[in-house]
Amino acid sequence: MKTKCYHLLTLITFVMLVFVPNSFAQSSKPIVRIIYFLPSDRPFDVNVVRQMKNTILNVQIFYAEQMQAHGYGKKTFRFETNRQGEPRIHRVNGKHPFRHYDNTLGTAVTQELEQAFDFEANIYFIVLGADALRQGDGQPAGGVGGQRGKSGGYIVVPNKFGWTTVAHELGHTFGLGHDFRDDSYIMSYGSRQDPSLSAAAAEFLSVSPFFNPRIPIAFMSPPTVELVSSPTYAAGLKSIPVRFKVKDSSGLHQIQLFAWGGLQKSRRLAGKKEAIVEFEYEGGIGLLDFNAGLIDFVSLSEATAHDILVMAVDAAGNSSYTRFRLFKQSEDFLRTTLDASESIVSLAFSPDGQTLASGHYGTTKLWDVRTGRNITTVHNDEISNLPAFVISFSPDRQTFTSASQLGIRSWDVRTGRNIATIVLEDARYVWSVSFSPDGKTFAANNSSFQEVQLWDITGSKLATFPIPETGVGGGPQLVSFSPDGTVLAFGDAEGAIKLWNLTTRRSIGTLFNVNENYGAVFALSFSPDGTTLAATYWTNAIKLWDLTTYSERAIFASPTFDNYDHVLSFSPDGKTLASAGTNGEVRLWTIPEESISPLLHKSNVVSAEFSPDGNRLATGSFNGMARLWNANTGKHIQVFPAAHTSGVESIAFSPDGVRLATGSADG
Repeated sequence: MKTKCYHLLTLITFVMLVFVPNSFAQSSKPIVRIIYFLPSDRPFDVNVVRQMKNTILNVQIFYAEQMQAHGYGKKTFRFETNRQGEPRIHRVNGKHPFRHYDNTLGTAVTQELEQAFDFEANIYFIVLGADALRQGDGQPAGGVGGQRGKSGGYIVVPNKFGWTTVAHELGHTFGLGHDFRDDSYIMSYGSRQDPSLSAAAAEFLSVSPFFNPRIPIAFMSPPTVELVSSPTYAAGLKSIPVRFKVKDSSGLHQIQLFAWGGLQKSRRLAGKKEAIVEFEYEGGIGLLDFNAGLIDFVSLSEATAHDILVMAVDAAGNSSYTRFRLFKQSEDFLRTTLDASESIVSLAFSPDGQTLASGHYGTTKLWDVRTGRNITTVHNDEISNLPAFVISFSPDRQTFTSASQLGIRSWDVRTGRNIATIVLEDARYVWSVSFSPDGKTFAANNSSFQEVQLWDITGSKLATFPIPETGVGGGPQLVSFSPDGTVLAFGDAEGAIKLWNLTTRRSIGTLFNVNENYGAVFALSFSPDGTTLAATYWTNAIKLWDLTTYSERAIFASPTFDNYDHVLSFSPDGKTLASAGTNGEVRLWTIPEESISPLLHKSNVVSAEFSPDGNRLATGSFNGMARLWNANTGKHIQVFPAAHTSGVESIAFSPDGVRLATGSADG
């Protein structure tokens, strides 16, 4: 069944598929309603309305024919119609110009529409009257869809869309997950030249209230799922059996096993009220990098842990979702896991390597590295649950300092006593905090300051450094000390880097090329000798600034445009610069020549750190994996796959280089 057939079938099947299913579309059963949403500065386009009508007809036909092909008859969803039986389009004029809705992935649109439409009673197919639908980082998206309970949801697409995109996003609102096992499946990210609905998807939809009028809309108690097989497995196995006990008083319909963001296995349960279901699990194929569209298979042996999601649905269309983790029995490279039971946003080793500090939402914890015991827990502040996103130990290990978005506190390591508290002068959040190499002073700025403030750890303000109004807000703002603590750098949202001499407290220059603005500064890193400052920018460029002449020393252009470097780190000898970003690669640059050694992750790289001797580089990525590389050759040494269930946001070597700590939002 080729794509072009649907356009030919529209006229042939119009009476059968539109007038019959949609003739009772205004009944109490959920339907799909269609909205043309126009920002205040965008014109009405009758061609878009025509495309919306044709698209909903084609998508309805697609689901009807696919359900019939799987033996369920021409079951399909219904959409709202006018008196002539045609798709009814609601025109809604937005309150704001397009820039208000841009870079929100449709969230600003749905929030405004929910003031007038009930997203839990019906599904809403929304076309944004603009050529682009973008995410918060500016990346374009073909569409977005979300389910709201058993009978509601929404999709948002730009005014340039294809019917397969609408069919895919509507699938999400019906309750279908991604399925990358076959590129032809409508719930995959394949070419969709000959799209189809998988047997598992059709079986699921057969008990959806959108496809089956006998299914009640009211949500009832869903099935329960219990893992009855061992969650551990021996190294070297290619597959393992996983068994689940599934129960539901009204009768079970189906169980689906997801891993790595995609459907892996499915089983029909045919009305049983209790069942033991066994799957042979050998790994999974899934979407490993959303921005890059990277779909790959992760074998059982490739990852030390596999997080699986089990969806069970009963005969009345009620679904439950239960997560489990499968992991290898032991790995000699993982020394210990510190169970913080909280999201981790920062990490720091003490100078002697015996203590590890972890920053959390509301607290900071100290750990004995040898025993793994939690030594001390301190509260970042009394009135909020803000994260300690920067931690620093004093050189003598006697004190440590934690910074949250409302202020900075210094603590006694041995007793956990609060030595000093600095509440910043404005209630708005701190953008950046950086501690001096000796740990005695720190610099901070926030979203309302037109200055960078210098403080000592006792709570005394030492100095303020003014910054231009154009450099505040609207993007990242970063502060960083030089290795000897004599220079402070500030990178702003406009791409300028201000430098101050901390001895004289005077400005010593601004690093900025007026002829070529590369956008906001994303990361700063001084070379160990303090003569070079590396900076990454919004446009993917990395600049090396010579701090003896305040001129550009070199510009490294990213080989691919899909990368936004936000992690920088010099090796201890200053001869190599590591950069990492959103496309999953870590690049090693030889200074000053552009010598690139790409190190490939299968997900966004969010942290990087050189070992103290400069011979190894550790990197952490968004998919929970950490990797170790030879910094001299670029050779991959070790992978720590699935070390976490979410991104490895912090990574740190112990001072002797023997141990590596990783932190993540999974605690």
